[in-house]
Amino acid sequence: MALDFIYDTPNAIVLIIFILVFLSLALIGLYIFTLFTADGFNKKFNDANTGTYLSIVATALALVIAFVITNEYQTYNMTSMNLANEANAIYTLIEILSAYDTPASQEAIDLAVRYICSIINVEFLLMQAGTLPPSNACLDSLQGAVLDLVPITPKETILYNKAIDQLNIAINLRNYRLEQTVTTLPPEFYWLLIIGISILIVISWFITGDMIYRILMTSFLTIVYSTLITLTTLLDLPFRGYFSLDDQNFRLILNELGKDPNDCPSGECGITLSTKKIFLKDKVANCCKSSKNIDIS
Repeated sequence: MALDFIYDTPNAIVLIIFILVFLSLALIGLYIFTLFTADGFNKKFNDANTGTYLSIVATALALVIAFVITNEYQTYNMTSMNLANEANAIYTLIEILSAYDTPASQEAIDLAVRYICSIINVEFLLMQAGTLPPSNACLDSLQGAVLDLVPITPKETILYNKAIDQLNIAINLRNYRLEQTVTTLPPEFYWLLIIGISILIVISWFITGDMIYRILMTSFLTIVYSTLITLTTLLDLPFRGYFSLDDQNFRLILNELGKDPNDCPSGECGITLSTKKIFLKDKVANCCKSSKNIDIS
């Protein structure tokens, strides 16, 4: 992307750069406008009319920006909540498989842990670089392992159905996460903002009075709208930049499982697991009695 530096630079510096660029252009334009405005012409300026036009354009532009920022912020919050829900769905799946307690379910648990590590070590690194992650071999293997489970008892049948439900939830939330990695506002919208702000600044040049007053008016308008454009840009891609979402939810899940997220080296299916089996029987021995999502009665 042409503006990748925005996501590799601290937000405060990005804001200062935006303000300085727009403010410099606005003040240079005001100076040139003043030089080329004849005395006879600027006496025809009417501050009442200028104020009316300025208010109309500023209000229309502010409404558009407010709507976009609100939508972007809601998307950012929804993506953040979905990350927590996705991690919880995988953890619940592991709890259910632990209650299932068969060799096949243990294999599925190992694959689920591999999948979490692949999210941290592979997918998030690509997402934070603005790249859409490819198909995840860990997830494919996990799907196959869960679907291959053969329930025999009524308890296993209920647990199997619950496991399928949690797996589907995790897959759907992953699809949403990947979609937000590359979904951005169209470039035409940014051009619309730039043109609208440019018109607003040009109208402000028609205000009469002392030059210091005119400079201050132009500066205030430029700083306000430069800040709004910066905020819109930073919220546009929720997994990029210093304002981005991270993999903390998935790291917490690994901590709950007694595994250090830093001990997930790259290897087959994203990581190489230790040979130690992961059983949650001690932690979730009563999960089937206490959980509202699992009913084996």
